[in-house]
Amino acid sequence: MDLEIGFQWFPENVHEYLQGIGIQAGYRALDGETKDPIYETPEDGSGAGELIGYNTTPLYGVSDSSYSLVLSYERDKFDVRLSYVYRDDFLASNNRGFAQPALRYAASEESMDFQVSYDITDDWVVTFDATNLTNPVYQSYWSDPTYWNDGSSIYSPTFALGTRFSF
Repeated sequence: MDLEIGFQWFPENVHEYLQGIGIQAGYRALDGETKDPIYETPEDGSGAGELIGYNTTPLYGVSDSSYSLVLSYERDKFDVRLSYVYRDDFLASNNRGFAQPALRYAASEESMDFQVSYDITDDWVVTFDATNLTNPVYQSYWSDPTYWNDGSSIYSPTFALGTRFSF
């Protein structure tokens, strides 16, 4: 099952100063699985052996659900965007290097970004970008997040000032 819903709204009947304000939102739900082959290892260790079945797991790298929300303001020479993205935990990989295969998951993720741009002229734009404003923690774990942490990372906010010129 795959469901995707999107919404965009830029109201027209607002005060002059609010003309250009808008909202974009999206939601996605996906329910799928993959079948990985299981082979019997020959006693002499030669080759993969005979196919004896399949291990059914969720799709790799795909969350069951995710959503995004963007608030924007676009007016003449000035644009502002604030965006938020969230996704559920997901199966990242199946590590077959262990004596027993272990499923590696990534915990749910979120991100908030901010962007402002100003057109100095028709050919020259100045921008300011800020990413990871929620200071998110990303975690991966083996089979059970309570006991088997694989790694954790904090992606700190980054800020960039830029300019574009076209000719």
